[in-house]
Order: sequence, then structure tokens, then C-alpha cells
Amino acid sequence: MISQTAGAVIGTAGHIDHGKTTLVKALTGRDTDTLGEEIRRGITISPGFTWLDMPNGVRAGLIDVPGHERFIKNMIAGAAGIDFAMLVVAANDGVKPQTLEHLWILETLGLKAGLVALTKCDLADELMVELACDDIAGALRGTFLENACIMRVDSVTGRGISELKKKLEMAVTAAVKRNMAAKARLHIDRVFTKKGFGAVVTGTLAEGVINIGDDLLLYPSGEACKARGIQIHENAADKVGAGCRAAINLSGVKTADIKRGDILTAQEMTCSRFVDVKLRLFPKAAKSVAFWDRLRLYIGTREMFCRAAPLSDKEILPGNEGFCQLRLEDELFCKKDDYFVIRTYSPMETIGGGFIVDPHPAKHSRMDEELLAALSIKEAGQTFDILTDYINSHPGATVKEAAAYAAMGADETRDALNNIETGGHVVKLAETYFHTDFIDKIKDAVLSALDSFHKASPLKKGLPKEELRQRFTGKMKPKALDALFAVMEAEGLIKTSAGIAALRSFEVTLTDRQQTISRELLSALKKGGFSPPGVADLTRGGKGYAEVLNLLSPENVIFLDKSTVLHVEYYYKAKILLTEYFTRHAEITLAQFRDLLGTSRKYAQLIIERFDDERITVRDGDVRRLVKRGGV
Repeated sequence: MISQTAGAVIGTAGHIDHGKTTLVKALTGRDTDTLGEEIRRGITISPGFTWLDMPNGVRAGLIDVPGHERFIKNMIAGAAGIDFAMLVVAANDGVKPQTLEHLWILETLGLKAGLVALTKCDLADELMVELACDDIAGALRGTFLENACIMRVDSVTGRGISELKKKLEMAVTAAVKRNMAAKARLHIDRVFTKKGFGAVVTGTLAEGVINIGDDLLLYPSGEACKARGIQIHENAADKVGAGCRAAINLSGVKTADIKRGDILTAQEMTCSRFVDVKLRLFPKAAKSVAFWDRLRLYIGTREMFCRAAPLSDKEILPGNEGFCQLRLEDELFCKKDDYFVIRTYSPMETIGGGFIVDPHPAKHSRMDEELLAALSIKEAGQTFDILTDYINSHPGATVKEAAAYAAMGADETRDALNNIETGGHVVKLAETYFHTDFIDKIKDAVLSALDSFHKASPLKKGLPKEELRQRFTGKMKPKALDALFAVMEAEGLIKTSAGIAALRSFEVTLTDRQQTISRELLSALKKGGFSPPGVADLTRGGKGYAEVLNLLSPENVIFLDKSTVLHVEYYYKAKILLTEYFTRHAEITLAQFRDLLGTSRKYAQLIIERFDDERITVRDGDVRRLVKRGGV
């Protein structure tokens, strides 16, 4: 069993009948046209997959994509996993329409390296070969292949094949390294059943690593499955890494429930009906893209319909680029920086493509300067700017949400956010993140709300905390608000006690008469001891008495219920008596507690139920036991 955790994929591209499949056979000894119709008609319909053993022992994947214009959809699906392009042009035919279309598609899909294989050289004289080379040089100008070498070969006679292999060996060695640290993600391009094994999917692993036994998810269905077996180039493997083509046998899912275009991944993904993109149209695109144009979107190995909403201008013209929102006719699972291709709805012509800037945006207004500035930040791809901008526009975002937006791993995102928090740009509250500007505004609003309350109700100790929370629940979740209140209290801005919030500097100032009432009430409560007068008796003097009684809580009195108040001195005395009782006994009944306090059953029950609420005692049938020692 082999183990391959990194790889590279070479892909052919070019006009029909320019010798791509014959060249692949000359390089590998294998024919990628395996479908009966492909063999009968002599053309490639679906991408053909094989491998190429290099002189230095390296094995690279090789994809032979179809060249016929009717199978461009299949060409795009195959090209989605390519690292290095081999553009094939016949010496006796030169650059053709599909040559250019394939070239544009490869560039749109983000390829950075490749070469040109000038085939059928033995069928052309030297002048034709030179003219073909000039034709190719002109076509490549301004593309990622502008400085690519042109290898002259003939697949039938074997001319130039060994030199081409050496060149490909150098290219694969320097191939772009894939992201191995990310969660595994594979765009499925084939699905079939193998007798005795069940469902098998194939594709090129875009990022991460899949091991035998790994738990995986299929999207868009969200079904869970497991990697039962792995094959790389027809050899069993225990794991496969980014950049490698592989066949993966899945358990826990039926073949009928999987289709080409699905995603096999090790991470939970969130779907979207909108994506913000940077869209570039080919210089010779058949049409511009204007608002509400219906387009065909090709991303990974999937095709779907969408509507265009250019954001930078009224329309995007051929040869130009701009931000655009694609409004999808189906759910899409994708990540930031994923590449895509677009074709017109009818007739089907490839006109451009680009990459995802925001995989989960809101529905936008067009020509919004602030929006365009934010999209420019996202496009630039600097982690600090991307995450800070996201938190700014999504207050209360979680690590998972920020990671999905930035196309980063959860641990990597958490570390980045912690660094940004240390720098004072974001604030973490209850496992959610807020921009400091947002938090400063909320703080100012909280202080303003409390100040207004104190001015309107100078004799009340503060605003009920729950009421204060409700004023801001539309902006922050309750747990985050409570965390913010704690921060503000630590900073000396506010104070909270017994469910009441107030400005730190605020104190209730009693008039001389109110102070007299206060002394009168406290004296009456102290005299009553464990059998205090009720609220109705205490407030017979009028509204002023009720107002002052409420001001006394909780520093001086304890409200056992709405009609019963106990002097705080007797509340703590009851705790001491109970604690001393439990030094000699394991449990106490209500009657025993009543006798201990020398009061009635009514007051004893109210006091001990308050102890239950504070977890000083716990009730077990008709008795109570001590929960925490030293209740005082």
C-alpha cells in the first residue's frame, strides 16, 4: 500500500483533432479514450485520467480534456484540478477557436504555469512549423503562457517525446504547492459502483489530506460517509494529499445519492444563493454581461444557472473586469478564492470567469462605493484586512463563520483573530467577535441609556439589567451583552447589583424627609426580627414610604416575596443559626427551622426557600440538608 500526501496534475488542452489523446498515449503508453463512443468516433467526450512516470521516479496525474466545442462543459470539469497546462496545437493546423477558448479557460481557472506541445510536426514542413510557432506566440501574448516554451513533437514517430517528458518533469517538480493544512475538499468528477465495495468517487483533492477511515461529508446533500478505501493511479493507498487524483471508496452512502459536481469534504460547509465575484470577460467574448443576464456558472465540477448583477458598473464589457454578484438558481457550496468559468445561456459560448470574493454575501445595491471598497479589501486577500472587515460588517461573528468567509482553517482563524484582538482592533465577547468601533458605540449607548434613566428616576438605584439588555438585543446576543456589561463594570463605567445596573458615579440622594422615613422603616423591620411587618403595613404612610422601602434593597433589607421584607441583619443571623445547627445535625425540617428562629411557619418557609435558591440548602422530601458549609 502506498501513501501519497502531495502531488501535481498535468492537463492537456486544445482544439479537437490536434492530437491530445495520441500525445498522452505516446507519453504514458495508455489510451485515455475508454468510452465506446469515444473510441468509435475518435474524439474525447469526457476527461480521460491517467498518470505519467517521470525519469526521476515522480508520478504525476495527467488529464486529457475534450477539445470539441460541444463538450466544453466536460473540459471545464477536467481542467478544475489541473496544476500545469499542456496546450496542444497541431503544426499543420495552427491556432484554432477551441485553442483560444481552452487557453482562456485555463487562465480563468488560475493556472500559472504550462507549456505548448506542437504536435504532428512530421506532417508539416519547416515553413509550416515556423508559421505555427508565430501563430502560437501571437495567441499567447498577454496570457499566463506568454513566455512558455514550445516543444516540437510527433506522437506517431516519437520525435521530441523524451525531451517533452524531461520538460514536464522539471515543471512538476516546481508545481504550485497545495494547502495541506486545510480540511480536505474534493470536487467529484466521476461516480460509479464497484462490485463488492459500493460507491466510488474520483477527483483531484483540492486541499487537505484524506486518510482511510476519515469521517467525511457530501455536499449539497450534507450526508455523512467514511473513506473506506483509497486508490491513487490504480494502486491502493492509505492516504491521499492535495494535488493528487484519487478514487475513494465510500461507506455509509449509496451511489445513486452522489453525482458529478458534488463535494467530498472533511469540514462543514454553508450554502449560499449569492456570491460576490471578480469577473473578467475574455477580450473576444461574444457579449458583455449586464444586469439580470442569465448565465451558466461552472465551478469545481459543477454547472448551474445564475443571474448577473454587476456591482462596479452597468455592465462588464469584453476584455474588462469588475465586481459582480451572481444570484444563483440553486444552492452553492464554495469558498473564497475558488475559481469559476461562465458561459452564455444560449447559444452556449464561454465568455469569461474569475474567482469568488465573498461566498456568503448579503443581497447588494449596485454602484455602492462603500461596498466596492470592502470588496477590494476582500480581493486583496490580506488576512488582517479580510478578518477585520468581516467582523466590522458582521458583528458577533464566530470563528467558524469567519473561517468559512476567509477560506482558512478554524485554528488558523482563531490565532489570527486573537492577534487582531491583541492589537486592539476587535473585541471577543462570549466566543463572538466585534469590531472595536462597534463596541465603543454600544458602550456609549449603554452609558447614555443609564444617564437618561437616572435623570428621569433619581430616587431609583438603577435600571433593571434585563430591561437594559432588551434595549440592545437587536444589536448583540444576550450572552455577549452580559460579557460587555462585565467589561464595563471592570473598567469602572457601570455597577451592577441584584439585577440592577447603574452608572458607577451615580448615588441616590435622599431628602431629609426620605432619610427620616428610611430610619423609621429600618427600625420597624429590626423590631420585627424574624416576624417582620408586611409591606402593606410598612407603607401605610403613603407613596413616599413605598419609594424609600424600594431604595433600601438590597443593602439594608431582603425582599422574601412581594409582600414580605426582612431586615438584612436578621437574614444573616438566620444563616448563622442554620450553619451552627448543621454542625450537630445532618438535616432539618421546616418545623425545626421555625422553632430555631422562633417565628411562624410562614416566615420560616420564606427564609429557607430563599436559602434553597441560593444553594445554601437543598430540599429532600420534608427535610433540608446543607449544600455549602459556612453559609455566612
